[in-house]
Amino acid sequence: RNVFEAGLKHYASEVPFVLQYLDFLSSFNDDNNTRVVFEKVLADDSGLERSQALEIWNKFVEFEYSRGDLSAIQKVEKRRAQNFPELP
Repeated sequence: RNVFEAGLKHYASEVPFVLQYLDFLSSFNDDNNTRVVFEKVLADDSGLERSQALEIWNKFVEFEYSRGDLSAIQKVEKRRAQNFPELP
């Protein structure tokens, strides 16, 4: 995990790296830290392009559907909708 965390400082805008890190944390059922990484990467200053951010948002929603409760799912879906109002 420490290697990924160090890499995140330099590669937060590299979607394949971020997705690999999220999968790694998720595979250990480390839900709290997985959510922290989602939040870090989706922060306004992360440097992600809009299309890249959508990919991460979709992964976040997928994660909450598999691990979260109804409230968590609704919160993430609402936040994604606020960032991407053009989505259905």
